[in-house]
Amino acid sequence: MWKRVITGIMGLVFMVGSYTVMADDKVNTADPYAMMETVANQTFDRFKADTAKIEADKNYLKVVVEEELMPHVDYRYAGLKAMGRHVRAATKEQRQQFVEAFRAYLITTYADALGSYTDQTVEFGPSRPVGNAKDVRVYVKILDASRPEINVEFRLRKQKDNSWKAYDLKAEGISILRSKTEEFDGLIRQHGLDKFIEMLNEKASEPVKVDEKAAA
Repeated sequence: MWKRVITGIMGLVFMVGSYTVMADDKVNTADPYAMMETVANQTFDRFKADTAKIEADKNYLKVVVEEELMPHVDYRYAGLKAMGRHVRAATKEQRQQFVEAFRAYLITTYADALGSYTDQTVEFGPSRPVGNAKDVRVYVKILDASRPEINVEFRLRKQKDNSWKAYDLKAEGISILRSKTEEFDGLIRQHGLDKFIEMLNEKASEPVKVDEKAAA
């Protein structure tokens, strides 16, 4: 249940834009706070605008995530972090394959989460001076009349082009990246890296699942 809540948070907030070209014009990627807020607001608009397409085919949620979310996620950094200690022994080809599989896995994971959206309210904390920082935290509250509020902390990294991309979040003190790293470590030790990459790709290829209880 807790994992489902965490994943749902990622799907509800960690999103982007009404349409890719328009979103790129409007999202201020040089300001991590403004970027996250714009991303969330535009995502809810996109979700509502495409309700008919989503109801007709839940897998359309993968299209939304692919087009709107992934350009603002530092999935390569997060993926290599998720490999943990295994990254040192991996070949360049294995690292690339893992990152690609991890990206596909995130798309399916976020698409699953989007299916649970029921018009929750997102409240952003105040922005702060960034200065020369290369890593910042953006604080968010998820408000739902039927559930206790959830406090979320997004982690963003400054890129070489001075844009910001998100790579992790904490919900009630739990880091998604850290928990995935621990989960993946055991599976890689058990099955080996190549087999685990296959497992990630298989997971990523699954159709979108909607948890009706979570969405209720």
